[in-house]
Amino acid sequence: MKALVPVLLMTFAMMTATPAAMAGSETTAGMQDMDATMQRIRATEDPVERERLLEQHLDQMHAEMELMHKKMGDMMDQMKAQRKETKRLHDHRKTKH
Repeated sequence: MKALVPVLLMTFAMMTATPAAMAGSETTAGMQDMDATMQRIRATEDPVERERLLEQHLDQMHAEMELMHKKMGDMMDQMKAQRKETKRLHDHRKTKH
């Protein structure tokens, strides 16, 4: 049961965490950059500048999504490894009587 606790805690953390919190401070900085770009988009009246800023915002969104997917993949790999180790340690079928 003790080996299951970290897995359960990680699962709960994943279910309750926001994407920004899961990815860490790198994402928080990226989200702030995207917010600043959106503010500049709203403020500009020049259509050429707005188009440039929209493309910049799209690039920022893609970069953030890649970062979040990588972080989630790393987290899932860790959970799989923990689950495999838990099964290895607690597989009672392998025990001889």
